[in-house]
Amino acid sequence: MRYNQRLRRVIRGENAISQQRAIETFDCVFQKAFDNAFQKHLDPIYRSKANQESAAITEEVNQEQTAARFVASEAQEGQRVELRFLNKLNPLVFTKEKITAEDGTAIKIAIVRDNQIITSGPLSSARIEILALHGNFYDVVPDNWTESEFDHRIVSSSQGPALGGVCQVKLKNGEASPSDVFFNIPSSKTESGRLILAAKVHTSDIGGLRIKEAVMMNPVVVQVYRNKLNRSSDRPKLKDEVHRLKGISGKGCRTKWLKDNQINTVEEFVKALNKDEEKIRNCYTTQAPEGTSYGGNNMIGPANVPQNVIGDGSMDMFDCYAYIFPDNENQNERPHSSAYPGPV
Repeated sequence: MRYNQRLRRVIRGENAISQQRAIETFDCVFQKAFDNAFQKHLDPIYRSKANQESAAITEEVNQEQTAARFVASEAQEGQRVELRFLNKLNPLVFTKEKITAEDGTAIKIAIVRDNQIITSGPLSSARIEILALHGNFYDVVPDNWTESEFDHRIVSSSQGPALGGVCQVKLKNGEASPSDVFFNIPSSKTESGRLILAAKVHTSDIGGLRIKEAVMMNPVVVQVYRNKLNRSSDRPKLKDEVHRLKGISGKGCRTKWLKDNQINTVEEFVKALNKDEEKIRNCYTTQAPEGTSYGGNNMIGPANVPQNVIGDGSMDMFDCYAYIFPDNENQNERPHSSAYPGPV
């Protein structure tokens, strides 16, 4: 009886092992069949995707080769391709302030061939980079400079890039107007004390063609922006304090004397000058300007002084504008002096 029990246990164990093996075998067969079916389903997708990627790469290469051949064909014998600035830079430039042309608009750049703007083809939409060169560029390189000679004059600074903003733009129909470019450093930090704006075509868009870079003709002095904030107004208002005039410091002896004589504003100063010119001149021991001329906005000044600035930079306090009283004011009540020659 014990033998029969042992035999039954052995049989049950073998059956369990057989069942486990059968399950494992079934799982293995099922997984393999599933993988084969899944792979057959995915292979067309993979092949399609691979074909698409290959076609895209081939198309891109073909386009680049076509563009390169087109660019090369544009450089026919006797033709010269170059970048050019179409306007002049505003000569008054400060760091961190957007660079503009003389008329206050954005600077304009074009790509030209034989003095004609290229308005079609790959070059008409090439990418260009705006750069800053040392101000002595034209003094140290030949007129027909090479790319290497140009690159050697690009300003590099320990303080970072010489230019900031959007310095890479794309031509449209052969032209571009970068409007968000500014100098990061003052020109005093460079070897020549001046900077020149320049532009070149992005290397990958040249296609083996030599495209001469654009270089502004006139170098500029780039001042620190705080200098602009510290400058006195070009034409102080009548209600401004008297030290806004050139040659009168805020804490100097002239300001003290003027305040002691109840002259605190620009208007009070010019009235006092017209009323008693000799008194003020004697106090300042300053020679009178040789001539005066009329300007706009009820102002007059020395004949050799531009009508939009105060003084000629000589620190002469009388190099300023005198007030002409409105025409509706009684002329008999107007102060008279050599500085105020009377109605025009």
